[in-house]
Amino acid sequence: ILKLQFLYLIGPPRLYLPPPTMPPPSAYFAALLLIACAAAHPSHVALEEGVDCAKDMPAFQSYHIHVLFWGNSPAHAAGAMDLQHKFMAEFGLLGEKNCTGFLDQGRLCAFGVNWAPGGPFTTAEYSFYIPVEEYARTVPWMMQHRGQYDVLVHPNSGCMANDHLEWPLWGGKPWEIDGSIFP
Repeated sequence: ILKLQFLYLIGPPRLYLPPPTMPPPSAYFAALLLIACAAAHPSHVALEEGVDCAKDMPAFQSYHIHVLFWGNSPAHAAGAMDLQHKFMAEFGLLGEKNCTGFLDQGRLCAFGVNWAPGGPFTTAEYSFYIPVEEYARTVPWMMQHRGQYDVLVHPNSGCMANDHLEWPLWGGKPWEIDGSIFP
């Protein structure tokens, strides 16, 4: 049976036909899982010298907006990709290079789509890097346009557990976050 898949990178969906000979699905799953785990949140923001995350309140150096969705539902995934496209169009990110790391990007940018659970996320998601000076434009827009999608906005202070578990904002229903991966 020929299986059709939609490939969503940046922009509107494009039909992707797999090549006639393919490795077993387990090889793709293993590679995807490895990439998702490595890309989800490898290293974050450098913690200010002398800051103790258990008792101090470090400055927020930037933010991430994460849109969580069911990657195994074609309709849900398509709607999530439409929201991504609209955000990117609104903020001039169409045709721009994706973010290259989690440290200071120096600009508003998009990360790739994580189709499998990885890092602290238990479902598919994509995200945007938000400089502090862009917060007031981007976060309200996402909250007003998110539709049925649940959105996590978290600061990047260097205290990764607090950033994701104690200090985030949710639009919609909060999803479980796997805090066991944080130091």
